[in-house]
Amino acid sequence: MLRRDPRSVIDAFLGLTIAWMVLVAGLFTVFALALPERIIDTAVPIAVVLTAVYVALVLAVHLRRQSTLYIVTKQRVYAAQGRLRFQVAQTTYDKVTDMHMVQGIFGRRWGFGTLTLQTAGAGVVLAGITDPMGVKHQIEEARTA
Repeated sequence: MLRRDPRSVIDAFLGLTIAWMVLVAGLFTVFALALPERIIDTAVPIAVVLTAVYVALVLAVHLRRQSTLYIVTKQRVYAAQGRLRFQVAQTTYDKVTDMHMVQGIFGRRWGFGTLTLQTAGAGVVLAGITDPMGVKHQIEEARTA
């Protein structure tokens, strides 16, 4: 049983934070240059709404990470995620045609990545797992057994 690595959402958090900072800074810059008298009654409420959207998106990323579970057995692989909208993907090893492993900058540094098991259908994606190369070898051994 595998869980998504907590550090695997760092890039999502960074992207959301940078987007929020750019939007809020741009908002106040535009109002400071064009309509300085309207900053308090217009720009601040818009900034509050942008902050609420940012917090909701950060919580959604966190909940997605917490609600993700992967199970690798001797016969098949399962990927389950979601609380409100639950979905499960599974495949047997004889249906796996290819495996692809991806590690970003943070994943290479801290040892997590995404392993995709390609099948004739949709396949199974194991996003943000710790030691993706070890899991890949485990699956390859199970495939040959």
